[in-house]
Amino acid sequence: MTINSVIGSILKDGNPFHISTLMFASAISGQGTPEQQEAWLQRALDHKILGTYAQVRAEVVTELN
Repeated sequence: MTINSVIGSILKDGNPFHISTLMFASAISGQGTPEQQEAWLQRALDHKILGTYAQVRAEVVTELN
């Protein structure tokens, strides 16, 4: 039994930790250097570290320029 299956059975509306796997680990895998991938990817996939995800609307960024 994995941690995801345990959490998934407890949290019937979804797993809030999936964002770490979906966004954080994917970013390391797709955009990280080989050194960064070696250092961080397996830890992220094993949930030994958790990442966060934030998104800013483009028009807000444009107003700051």
